[in-house]
Amino acid sequence: MSRVADTSSKGAVDFALNKAKGRLEELHLKGAGIKRVIRPSDDPAGNIELMQLRTRDNNFKHYIKNANVAMTFSELTEESLSELSEILVKAKEIAVAQASSLYNGAVRRSVAEEVDQLGKQILGIANRHIGNRYLFSGYKNEIRPFSSEGTYYGDSGVVYVEISKDFYIPVNIPGDEIFYQSEVLKDFDYDPLGERFVENEVEGGGRNFTEQVSSNNNNEEDQLQLQLQVQGQSQGQGQGQGRGVQRESLFAQIRTLINALRSNDNVVVQDLLERLDNSIDRIITLRTRIGSNINTIRSTVETLDNSQISVSARKSAIEDADVAELFTDITKQDQVLKAVYKTGAQLLNQNLLDFLR
Repeated sequence: MSRVADTSSKGAVDFALNKAKGRLEELHLKGAGIKRVIRPSDDPAGNIELMQLRTRDNNFKHYIKNANVAMTFSELTEESLSELSEILVKAKEIAVAQASSLYNGAVRRSVAEEVDQLGKQILGIANRHIGNRYLFSGYKNEIRPFSSEGTYYGDSGVVYVEISKDFYIPVNIPGDEIFYQSEVLKDFDYDPLGERFVENEVEGGGRNFTEQVSSNNNNEEDQLQLQLQVQGQSQGQGQGQGRGVQRESLFAQIRTLINALRSNDNVVVQDLLERLDNSIDRIITLRTRIGSNINTIRSTVETLDNSQISVSARKSAIEDADVAELFTDITKQDQVLKAVYKTGAQLLNQNLLDFLR
């Protein structure tokens, strides 16, 4: 029978003790975070899938954040278009009422003040902003888009935001698309108030769609020459920039209505009715478009939420620990450690003082 040295016994006890302590420490770390996998070596195959799931989860969070931003801009745009539509309907009702010959000049002049307030409301909507970003400036969203005269200083840029994998959605509508007619005025129609609405570059980089052209000249030859001049300006300017194109603005329509009411000219008011109808129809079309975008964003967010729940469930299945099993293992390993202490105390030789006692 071989003799076991004290050194060998001590080494065996130390090994068993360190192993029990290490296992108990690992269980306590897992218990602190209720995690089954706290390092890649705990589950190498599961860790690869876990990293992929974390990447997808981060992407979902980013897309949801983008969708919330897009929703904020889209909802404010829809609200602005709704208010603008109501203002134009109110202006149309006033124009319909004042187009008849039932009212005198005093009444029309008083109504013109109400229309003037409607014009100020339109300008306020046109310059609406979120924080320091204007809603209808296109790419130039840090620049006030419209001056008090209706000059447009923005551009035609449409901002797109990625709200899902390779899926982008516009979050704005440029101001020139909302507040200016999409069609050109036909055949240089004679304007009784002496106003034509020709887009021109103005000092400061803005685009002004109003240019005063005298219409009091009864000479047909002069009128023809004037038309040729305007046509020449239109052909001589860049086609891609929208310059030289006759496009009437909402501001010009309101000013026309105000001037007609103040001058007691119901014929001009009658001529304006169809143009107001066209503006209202255009706003309704734009509201339909932005409403479709809002529905798309909501649907996408709902899909992202469902996908995020699925990813979170799969992550939990891989890395989260079974609480009952984990704390059962901790209790069992604690008993193992106590058994090692007890066995070591019995196995190792007592020291001299214990022997003398």
